[in-house]
Amino acid sequence: MFHSGPKTPEYELTADDVVYSFTKAANKEKSAYSGEYIGIVVNKIDKYTVEFIPEQPMSSFLFFQKITNHNGGFIVSKKAIEKMGYKAYKKHPIGTGPFKLKSHHLGVKLSLDAHINYFRGKPALDGIEIHFIPDIEQRKTGLLDGTLDVIIGSGKKGFTDNLLQNSGIEIPPTARVK
Repeated sequence: MFHSGPKTPEYELTADDVVYSFTKAANKEKSAYSGEYIGIVVNKIDKYTVEFIPEQPMSSFLFFQKITNHNGGFIVSKKAIEKMGYKAYKKHPIGTGPFKLKSHHLGVKLSLDAHINYFRGKPALDGIEIHFIPDIEQRKTGLLDGTLDVIIGSGKKGFTDNLLQNSGIEIPPTARVK
């Protein structure tokens, strides 16, 4: 289910959205990744089925990377873009994920609410706030005083060791810099 938006109610994602999305992705005026999709024909078979026909044969490994990549391969809401216009849609995207846009204060904070009709069920969190804090010391202070739950740290030597000296701080081994 696509989230509801400023001009569209919540609605079911269908093959029409997939065809629209890949047609948009192949358009060099709308996508920086258009070169990845030129030469791939996308046809709607029925309400839930789409056929991809590449101009040149390619391995399934390369093909699946193209259609599932995190840049050009996003499925967008055809109805929302048609109602809002593409420029407005970029400021208020309509998706299908576990969280939907509540508000965005550019460069300051992004607020998301739980999408109660998410196909895997309502998320355990009611919402998420992402704060854009350029200063690493402010992020560290926010983590230590409890105003932030998670931060992007620093690659400076000793940063993670220093944080781990505080109770309640957990850092995955893969994120630790020595």
